Amino acid sequence: MKILKYFALAVCTMVFTTASCQPPVSSDAQNKIDTLNRKQGTWVFRLQDGAERMRCMYKNDSLHGARTYTLDSATTLERFPAENKQERFVFRKGTVSIQGWFETPSGTIHVEEGRSTGELDTTVQYLMGIPALYASGTKNIMDEVDNMSAPLKKTFKNNKAVVEIAVDRNGKVTSVTMKLDKPDKKLEGALLPRLEKLDSWQPAFNTWQTQPYKKQIIINF
Repeated sequence: MKILKYFALAVCTMVFTTASCQPPVSSDAQNKIDTLNRKQGTWVFRLQDGAERMRCMYKNDSLHGARTYTLDSATTLERFPAENKQERFVFRKGTVSIQGWFETPSGTIHVEEGRSTGELDTTVQYLMGIPALYASGTKNIMDEVDNMSAPLKKTFKNNKAVVEIAVDRNGKVTSVTMKLDKPDKKLEGALLPRLEKLDSWQPAFNTWQTQPYKKQIIINF
């Protein structure tokens, strides 16, 4: 039996809340939030290029069953909810399939007899958190910012805006703050409303839960 340690990257933590009733949600819909602001059904988390990175199922804002990470068409990692401090996984790469489990909360990795943790060379990529992603990868956030700020750059010169966008655990923007190198009420009044419209985000995900996330953007004028 061979073991390996890993350390997951944690950005912040959150607490799930549940309610007794569940508003109806389409069974074939993806990434849906019900009227009580809870995730329901199938959720797909993507990379910046739009490629699928992780797929899971939610019920009343809590993960239900396994979650599957995809590196490419031939490589996946399926992780199952922990039982008795052991989180079972199945790693598949081409025709190779390796089973094992993670110890919780230590993160020690065990693999089945006759296998080596060295065969899990890409696994560490699945253990890290997924950052919040604007428009689920269908649009690039910096392209959007450049497009909306371009008309303003004809009027406002020699300034810099440091923007912070706060996204909640369900991908909703909760605040947009901006700090200018040189105070300018007119620039602030023209730019901030545009930035507040960037409200379509895939929430950040870390280990077994989504979490709040803050994205910083710099705009030069």
